Amino acid sequence: MKRLAAIALTVLFVATLTGFAPAAAAQPGEQSEPSRLHLDVDQMNPRLVTTTSSTLGISGRITNTGDRRITNIKVQLQLGERQTSEKQLKQALAESPETGSSVSQFVDVVASLEPGQSAPLTVNASLRGDSGLEIAKQGVYPLLVNVNGTPDFGGRTRLAAVSLLLPVVSVPGKPAPPNPAKATPFTLLWPLADTRPNIVSAPLGESVVLGDDHLADDLAPTGRLGALLTGARRAKQNPKVFNALCFGIDPDLIGTVTAMTRGYQVRTPWGSNVPGRGKDAAVSWLESVRGLVGGHCTVAMPSSDADLSQLTKLGDSGKNLAKAAVDDGRLRTLLDADPADGVLWPGGSLDTGTLGTIAEAGVHTVLADTQYLESTKLVSGGVGLEGSSVRAQSYDTLLAKAFAGTSGRPDSSTGVTTPADDPDVGTQNGLAVLAYRSTATADAGKPLLVAPPRRWAVPDREFDRLFDSIDELVTRNMLTGMPLQQQLGAGESGVARMTYTPAEGALPGNLADIDSAATDVRSVMEPDTSNKVNPDLLVKPVHDAVIRATSTAWQFVPGGADQAASTARDQLDDLRGRIAVIPPGQPFSFASGSSPIPVAMQNKLPVAVTVRLRFSDNAGLRIDPVPDQPIPRNSIVPVRVPAEALRAGRFSLDVSLTTSSGTQLGPTARFELTSSEYGIVTVIVTSTAGVALLLLSGRRIYRRVKERKAA
Repeated sequence: MKRLAAIALTVLFVATLTGFAPAAAAQPGEQSEPSRLHLDVDQMNPRLVTTTSSTLGISGRITNTGDRRITNIKVQLQLGERQTSEKQLKQALAESPETGSSVSQFVDVVASLEPGQSAPLTVNASLRGDSGLEIAKQGVYPLLVNVNGTPDFGGRTRLAAVSLLLPVVSVPGKPAPPNPAKATPFTLLWPLADTRPNIVSAPLGESVVLGDDHLADDLAPTGRLGALLTGARRAKQNPKVFNALCFGIDPDLIGTVTAMTRGYQVRTPWGSNVPGRGKDAAVSWLESVRGLVGGHCTVAMPSSDADLSQLTKLGDSGKNLAKAAVDDGRLRTLLDADPADGVLWPGGSLDTGTLGTIAEAGVHTVLADTQYLESTKLVSGGVGLEGSSVRAQSYDTLLAKAFAGTSGRPDSSTGVTTPADDPDVGTQNGLAVLAYRSTATADAGKPLLVAPPRRWAVPDREFDRLFDSIDELVTRNMLTGMPLQQQLGAGESGVARMTYTPAEGALPGNLADIDSAATDVRSVMEPDTSNKVNPDLLVKPVHDAVIRATSTAWQFVPGGADQAASTARDQLDDLRGRIAVIPPGQPFSFASGSSPIPVAMQNKLPVAVTVRLRFSDNAGLRIDPVPDQPIPRNSIVPVRVPAEALRAGRFSLDVSLTTSSGTQLGPTARFELTSSEYGIVTVIVTSTAGVALLLLSGRRIYRRVKERKAA
């Protein structure tokens, strides 16, 4: 018996190593070791399963990211149960569901991989049973690409996986169901926004300076922003689909790219500036955008995708900035676009006060995630907002989450990744939920507003696959494109309250001071009729920098908001530094005790200014009051400051220029002064005091002599 037991144990052990044991097809949650392999999927075919589909194919590449050799690497496909509710789909998007209801055979990938080595991966599975994946009904199924292997000094286990959703519009090998009688209308927002604000210096009339040159890559045809335009051009091939597309554009991105077309500089880590390399890409990209948005649906994002509620916390100046951030004028002037009047696509929810502020700026509709809209009944379409004249046009939360995904979620530490981690299949889950919405009984026929990630990052070929699949759904009368204006024109379905939770991370505390100082600097400027320069344009770069410091992009960049606030401070200091006292080249010696001090004031701005001289306290000097001084544009103006030395010796005097309210302009200049004489007033006062002392002393002596004689 012992011998038979030993033989059985040996057979079981060998079966486990060679992949025949069912336990090798580990389900999510069974993995205990950290990931040692990275799986990158670059092909999935088909994206939509139909009657004619026979095989599901996945290809990609695996890389040994651990410190051990891995042997006997195999791959299989696992299919879970059909998802029958929105709750199940939400759960499937949040964490990998069970996928063991139908599995394919394991396929060899490579015999072994040393640390750092890679190998191609391909797996095909039948969609009609036959030792493949069994699909019985139309719907959405969770799919797992499961890679197993044996690390040195370990047992066989799952080492990498990608979790996807597989939409089935008709069962393979069976007659297709009749097309729906009524297609589900959909509108797709198409976001054009930078990954983060990037301007670090933008003085009027000078080349813009960027913090790095990532836009040169992003604007290229193969870059992130270039791919978005390629995808939009692909959609344009089908007018029914393109009519459903509405561009959501960040005005600050358009302003930045426009500045790049004129030539720009890039700030190096060492603080110097070098020429940027993206001018040609900027010219080409901007021209392509104009060709796409001309006469087409466009909505504005807040400039720099600012967190408007955070901006309004800066007080009155913040409210003015929020109003400036929702101005879509740059889209009109730089793109010749016609954005939907009064419609805004903010990056999250807004508090009631902010809704009131943007309403004053002309905003009457915000595109909002349904998850931020609380109501006694199901929110759909347009709703009024409690306590505000602004209405909300709701977009589908489930679709938004499906397209965005959750990159780097907890499962990824054990090898399970999602389309958010794998751009080559980055739209797959969104497509699956879109198919679900078009077939689910409760949802079919209701207009859908689809909002992808604001900083969408997938390659152009993935957009091709997305629109190929959408074309298929449109052909089957499951979807039909609807222009955004048609959705906006529908009546309100009810009233909701917009919930607001402040974003994590404190807003830099000095932003209000920076913006207030910029406004004060503006107060010293006067228009110059000879060159017609608007002083507001000189201060605008600082206000824009404060807006950029509140961008929602910084929620994903630790320390980014503080760095952006520092950039705003630097731009303010640069502006103030153009109005300053010129430091004297050498010490100044008083020709007499009451000689005036020569001070040279310089204004490098193209507008006139009126400034106030400020002097440090010095016990040895008396400075007479000096009236506010006008300085013409681009000029140096000398002024002789009446001063009197109260003692002989050396003095240090700090001189600066300020606004009338005391905000310092340029840096302080130090004057080294020398006096060997007293001022005439000082001499008179001293002499008078000496005579008085002499008279008093004489009088006292006289009294004493008189008293002695009397005694």
